[in-house]
Formats: sequence, structure tokens, C-alpha cells
Amino acid sequence: AVAELEADNLRQKLEAEHLRTAEAVAVAESEATGLREALEMERNTNATQLSQLQSLTATLREVQEQCTHEVALFQAEHESELRTVTETCEEAKSLREQLLAQESLCGEHARTCEAYKEELIVLRERLRGWLRKDQDQDAASHRLDLEGHLLAEARKA
Repeated sequence: AVAELEADNLRQKLEAEHLRTAEAVAVAESEATGLREALEMERNTNATQLSQLQSLTATLREVQEQCTHEVALFQAEHESELRTVTETCEEAKSLREQLLAQESLCGEHARTCEAYKEELIVLRERLRGWLRKDQDQDAASHRLDLEGHLLAEARKA
């Protein structure tokens, strides 16, 4: 009877232990299920984020390509404008040099004209002097002619 009692006690302890183990297994399985579900949700979230990241990466590449293209266009436009401005400046510089050359030439012409004016004044004075001499000579010649005529008349008379 004692042995049966001990066997009953052991059976009860074993059943209690079995129940605790079953409960622990059930809790562990419940936790495992929860962890599996959390892991699946995490995988889904990661997959969604990876997809978004890939989409953003593709968008970023497109934006970079567009920016590169726009920068190239901007540079080309401004290089063209810079080239035009440079050419205009070169033309202006050339025109300025031509203008300076013309001004220099005009200055030389003005000096030459002044020299000619002075020479003309001198020549006019000489001409006036010659005209006076001519007039004096004409008057003297006329006087001589008149005197010669008067002498001839006086001789006749």
C-alpha cells in the first residue's frame, strides 16, 4: 500500500509536471507564433522599405541625369553668350582702335590744314605785295607812257 501511495504521488507529480510542461510548450508555441508573425510583419515592412528605396534610387538617378543634362544646357547657353560677349568686346576693341587711328589721322590732317592756312596767309601777303608792286609798276608805266606821249606832243608843237 505504501508503494502504491508513492506510485500515486509520483504519478500526480508526473501529471503535474506534464501539465506544466504542456502549458510551457503552449506558451512557447504562442510566443513562437507571435514572433513568427512579428518576423513576417518585419519582413513585409523591410520588403516595402526596400521597394521604396529602390524606387527612390531610380528617381534619384533620373533627377541626377536631368540635372546633369540641364547643367550641360546651361553651360552651353552661357558659353554661347560668353562667346558672343567676347566677340562683341573684340569688335568694340577693334572699333576703338580704328577710332583712335582716325582721331590721330584727323589730328595730323588738322595740323596739316593749320600749316596750309599759315602758308596761305604768307602767300596772300606776298601776292598783295606783288599786286602792289604790279600796280605801282603799272602806274609808273602809265606815267611813263603819259610822259612819253606828252613829250611827243610837245615836240610836235
